[in-house]
Amino acid sequence: TKVFFPTISLLKRYQEMRGAVIYFLSFMMNKRYKGRSGIEIVLFIGLMNGLWFIFPILGMWTSLKVIQRDSFDVYR
Repeated sequence: TKVFFPTISLLKRYQEMRGAVIYFLSFMMNKRYKGRSGIEIVLFIGLMNGLWFIFPILGMWTSLKVIQRDSFDVYR
C-alpha cells in the first residue's frame, strides 16, 4: 500500500545515517586523526561524512511526513 515504500525509504536512510555515525566514531576512537592537518579533517572527514549524516536525516523527515499525512504532497 501507500505506506510500504516510505517505510522502506525511512529504514534505508536510517541505515545510511547509522553507517556515517559508526564511521565517525571509529575514526575518533581509533585516533585516525593523528598526523592529519585540521583542514584535512574538516574537509574530508567532516564535510564528506556530514553529507552522509544530513541528507539521510532529510530523507527520514520526508518519509515520516509521507507516512503521517498518507500523501506524497511533501515532495511538491
